[in-house]
Amino acid sequence: MMKLKTLLTSLIFCCIITVFDILMVEELFRPLALWSEIHVYHQALWCFLVPCLIAFISVLTKNVFFAAYSIVMCYCGLEDILYFVFQLKMPPQWFTWLNFPHSCPHVLELLALSLSLIIVIYVAERMVAKRG
Repeated sequence: MMKLKTLLTSLIFCCIITVFDILMVEELFRPLALWSEIHVYHQALWCFLVPCLIAFISVLTKNVFFAAYSIVMCYCGLEDILYFVFQLKMPPQWFTWLNFPHSCPHVLELLALSLSLIIVIYVAERMVAKRG
């Protein structure tokens, strides 16, 4: 179980960010029809708050793998999928709002990308742990 501590901590962090995002968008921006300003919220959240929190927690815990897992979970589509799952909604097939070069990613592409990167990070974390 201890081997999964960092991975699970990052997953909890991603879930907290997702719940915060749902509350802000669905309970503030949607009811008040503030869509013209949602880009400011998204920039503040994804370009400032989340990276600062990841960096702060990583430095505080002296765990670079927390940063790696959290970046993958929050920025490679897992948070976008959880956004819908937590609301008991089916995620869309295509994530048109994500900035991928030349196309918008399919939900399965996002899952494959996130899971493969998480596996790579996990293997790297185990290799570092074995070295001592």
